[in-house]
Amino acid sequence: MKLFRMIFGGVKEISNDNYCKNYQNIQHILLDVRNSNEYASGHMQGAQNIPLAKLPKKMNNLPKNQPIVVVCRTGPRGREAAYMLQEQGYNVANLVGGIHGWKSAGLDLVRAN
Repeated sequence: MKLFRMIFGGVKEISNDNYCKNYQNIQHILLDVRNSNEYASGHMQGAQNIPLAKLPKKMNNLPKNQPIVVVCRTGPRGREAAYMLQEQGYNVANLVGGIHGWKSAGLDLVRAN
């Protein structure tokens, strides 16, 4: 049942435009769930990295009083992470298209030092 809901809905999804218009000026967590090598190769400004595989053990470190926007490479891992967080009571949304969509829209990425 979880897989069905994860694939066919149940998680809030936001577009790049929605993120830029509605999240840039509010306190939130931008959570990149790609592996550390992917993150180092380019990520959104201000994103913190918790790879999807490590999220179940580290999600308790995330505050529940702030919205969380999850991003991955193209969307599926972000959707899975958003679903896991949502089930634990977090206010979460998945960024549609992930980093690939962000970059394709001409939006900036930063690289790890």
